[in-house]
Amino acid sequence: MAATLNSKFDRLDSDTRKALHECRAAERKMHPDQGDSVYEHKLSISMRGPRYLSVLTVDAYDCGGAHPENNDEALVYDVTTGAAIDWLTMLPGSRVGYKAEDASYSSSVIWPPLQQLALEQADDDCKDVYREKDLSFILWPDADQGAIVAEATGLSHISSALCGEQVVLDIPAAQRLGISPALLSLLATAHAATQTPAAKNH
Repeated sequence: MAATLNSKFDRLDSDTRKALHECRAAERKMHPDQGDSVYEHKLSISMRGPRYLSVLTVDAYDCGGAHPENNDEALVYDVTTGAAIDWLTMLPGSRVGYKAEDASYSSSVIWPPLQQLALEQADDDCKDVYREKDLSFILWPDADQGAIVAEATGLSHISSALCGEQVVLDIPAAQRLGISPALLSLLATAHAATQTPAAKNH
């Protein structure tokens, strides 16, 4: 399945290069005398097995528009099949969402318990943001924290900058919500591996 995953990351790299080119072109068109567009692409691994590979990408860019923009993606793959994780199979109860297919990288979910947690932890000035109907979230396993992490998607620039707090579900909290026991067992194993002296000194 390595070839399948490599092809996905090759496509991600190609799309990033294309976005950088378009950003620079937009900046030159709007401000031909400046040419100071900014495009940053960062990648980090939040879990490297067992079974799942979780990669986070953060794109921050200023292409001459009214304000800078950013886009976060959570790329979580089953290394035994090369397929993107389908979070709808990992969550209980009433939920809808969007599975990562060839045209996208992250799957996202609309899950009322998650939105309620985000609302409860939000500052008073941000609570209206998390009362929006059908707010969707990307999710990923984080081995270092031993947690499932969620982040709201589709927020406006201002809302994202001021209210874009992550919801961090440690394993006991995730268990209480009924998230897949199999996934949480693998996450616990991955977290334990990060706590060894060798891992901490790496």
